[in-house]
Amino acid sequence: MKKSLISLSVLATFGLLASSSSFAQAQGGQIDFNGRLTDSTCTIDGAANQTVTLPTLSTKGLSKAGEVGGATSFQIKVKDCSGALTKIAAHFESKLNMDPTHRTLKQTSTAADAAKEVQLQLLNADGSVLPVGSTGQSYVVSGGAPGIGGLPGIDTGSGTMTYAVQYYATGAATQGPVTSSTLYTLAYP
Repeated sequence: MKKSLISLSVLATFGLLASSSSFAQAQGGQIDFNGRLTDSTCTIDGAANQTVTLPTLSTKGLSKAGEVGGATSFQIKVKDCSGALTKIAAHFESKLNMDPTHRTLKQTSTAADAAKEVQLQLLNADGSVLPVGSTGQSYVVSGGAPGIGGLPGIDTGSGTMTYAVQYYATGAATQGPVTSSTLYTLAYP
């Protein structure tokens, strides 16, 4: 029994050595990450959670992958921004409903007649695609005043961020309800 365990241990060691040599030949590199945190903030002006209703469209305009339609804008308003802040943006988190292939929002309707082959795509106000997991275009914070000589600033800044959402076909879309959602965080570029 002891000999069997030693033999098995030796074989396992050789197996690990053989497999680790194949890992050593793989190409790779290093990814460095940098970030910045701030104690300067804004608060949401109004309800943090919103419902955006897109128009009812014909499936004929969403009959093949990549077709889009029904762009509908929405706003996120902020107030009480720290005096030092000059810009604000929304970062749309990837941890809820993101399709990693298209970086769009998955269709989440559980209705029996839910539309198929369609997702939702976020846009910046200029119409450029805003992939889920990205920070949208930034907007000016106005009305605040930075501190002078070490004194705190006036926290009265405000701003309005405008983004949009549209239908995004992943194939020939079928009729029915479409729903999804995303989380966002205020970002200070």
